[in-house]
Amino acid sequence: MEILKAENDEVIGITSFYTNDCLFDCAWCEENEFVVASSCGNGNIDIWNIKTGKLVISWQEHNEEASCVDWNRFVCIYLILFLISKY
Repeated sequence: MEILKAENDEVIGITSFYTNDCLFDCAWCEENEFVVASSCGNGNIDIWNIKTGKLVISWQEHNEEASCVDWNRFVCIYLILFLISKY
């Protein structure tokens, strides 16, 4: 994942994060400008800090793809996930 900043008619790379599988979605936390959540093809939900450039936490909740992630609009301590399962 690459974090870019548009400034004075140019795009500047801020930081990037490595994942071992594809990313399906990401969502910025509206309460903290440095926190981003991502959903991965391996079922992981990852929380990144773009200020430090580090992974904060990673959850492996399912064996299938985590295709969508979004923060609660009112309180950014809750995430909603959409997972693909073979049930």
